Parts: sequence; C-alpha cells; structure tokens
Amino acid sequence: MINSISSSINSLFQHNSGASSRASVSELNEKHIPNNDQRNLINNIVDRYANSSNKIDREKIAEDIKKIVDDLMDARGKVFELVNENTAHVYGKLRRGKNENDRDVYIGKLNTLFELRDEIKNVKEYKGFSDCKVDDSLHFHHSSRIYGDLKALSTVREGRLGHVPDLVYNRGDVQFG
Repeated sequence: MINSISSSINSLFQHNSGASSRASVSELNEKHIPNNDQRNLINNIVDRYANSSNKIDREKIAEDIKKIVDDLMDARGKVFELVNENTAHVYGKLRRGKNENDRDVYIGKLNTLFELRDEIKNVKEYKGFSDCKVDDSLHFHHSSRIYGDLKALSTVREGRLGHVPDLVYNRGDVQFG
C-alpha cells in the first residue's frame, strides 16, 4: 500500500514539475559547486578579460566561452531526454545509463557558466568595458534550453522553489520563440 502511494506521488511529481525526481534537484549541494578545475577556468577567463587592454583582446575570450557553452549543451543532450515533447504532458528524465552523478556533473558545469557570466558582468561594469563578442557568447536566447536552466539555477540559488535543470522549459504544448 505504501509503495503504491509512493509510486503515485512520484508519478504526480513527474507530471507536475516536468521532471523526474532523479533528473533534477530543488536544492544545490557541494557536488553542484564548481570544482577546483572549474574554479581555475573561471578565474583564468575573468583575469584575462579584466586585464585585457583592448576590445580585440577581450573578443578572443569569446572563443573559450563558446567551448564551455558547447560542452554544456553536449552534456545536457547526453544526460537528459524529453518524453512527450510538444505536449501538455512533457517531462524530462535521465537517459538510459545515466544517473544522479551525471546530473550533478551537468549542474556543476551549469553553475560554472553561471558564475563565469556573473563575474564577467561585474568586471565589465566596474571597468566600463564596451560590448563585445564576450557579451554575445554569455547571452542566451530566451527560448533556449540553456537559458531555461540558467533561469532555474538562479531561482534555486536565491532560495526559491525550482528544479535544476529545467528540462521542460519551452518544450511543452505552448512554446515561444
């Protein structure tokens, strides 16, 4: 009886949140914080950006950011899949053979991009840098999956209720472009 109730609750959770309980998190933990290598990558890129002497030097950094974004998008596609896409019953789940560790690695990469974006923004404002390709590489179209994941991450980081990643962002029966 209890297993049946638990199964029903899990099924309801999947349908209402758009994600299986294993595919997303509602709280961040130490596994989701950028690791030493990721922190060093953030510091390296931000230092190069901050110490650049001109726009051309800053724009070279956009190539490094593009690699980070491409890796993140690739990881997302390999770890998660959607079921019933373009319907009111869409939900996301871990791909066969993937587990919570794979999800946590993805969230760590997402958090790395989130922190990189924030630190670049702070340096840009402090130094008064003009817009360049770096800004374009850190700005995501509002209908993209990464945008939805970053928005969900921001919500959870603020202590509000959300699910990271937001696997069904703009993938249901009503979409915007």
